Amino acid sequence: MPTRDLTTRVLTALTLFAVVVGVLFFDRTGIGVKALLVLMVGISLTEWANITQLKSPLWLVPAGAFCLASIIGISQLPFPHLPYWSCLGLPIAGALVSNSTKQHEPIGKVLFSNAWLILTLVPIILLSLPSTSTHLHISPVWIMFAAVPIWVGDSMALFVGKAWGKTPLAPTISPKKTREGAIGNLLGCLISGLVLALIYKVPLGVGLCIGVNCGVIGQIGDLFQSHLKRMAGLKDSGSILPGHGGLLDRIDSLMTSVPVSLAILHLFGLFSVVAR
Repeated sequence: MPTRDLTTRVLTALTLFAVVVGVLFFDRTGIGVKALLVLMVGISLTEWANITQLKSPLWLVPAGAFCLASIIGISQLPFPHLPYWSCLGLPIAGALVSNSTKQHEPIGKVLFSNAWLILTLVPIILLSLPSTSTHLHISPVWIMFAAVPIWVGDSMALFVGKAWGKTPLAPTISPKKTREGAIGNLLGCLISGLVLALIYKVPLGVGLCIGVNCGVIGQIGDLFQSHLKRMAGLKDSGSILPGHGGLLDRIDSLMTSVPVSLAILHLFGLFSVVAR
């Protein structure tokens, strides 16, 4: 990667990190968090329509409406078992999206794209909003708990892959990824999950489970979106983030791992999706 491109990539990542952490931890009103989530949903819908070759993001209005309802708190009330339904529906919706996109079925793409976006974006929204945590009473900890291992794992994969990567991981989907880099990603996720568990004094089993989830399911999510982009003839999902591409290029791993992270936290009694 040219030095200029690498510098742009790093500066964009640092800026994005500063904005997200600043809003999550220092916005006492909660308005900034909700505004950031609305922006994320809007961009995600547009980029997903591009990836799945839907002619208009308007076909994704149901997913957008459900996500907006989650942001204002409505959908937290009647879905106490949402984490488990998300985990169950995720591979089904992903397989159906892939199949309908491959065969250019417009109705299938619309239906399954809405299902996929609801199952992946709503858990991210729930972990980002206040008043749903039953352990620390501040939700930013949980979204960072689910996101930091992904970020650390990505960095480890890049470092290990460049230093020792020789064996392609999935050459027909993402030629630059290597098995050595994937192992580095998993180790980075595991270590950061355990460190976060120690910092926030939660059971080490939670950190271990989330680390494994981010290192395995997160990488599957990355490959899944790369597969869809390859079918659509796209390199990136968009161009909003200099050096990175689109927003979905940055949160693809998060979209598939957060539903499972939410279920893990819910299973250990650390998080509730029912408003109190």
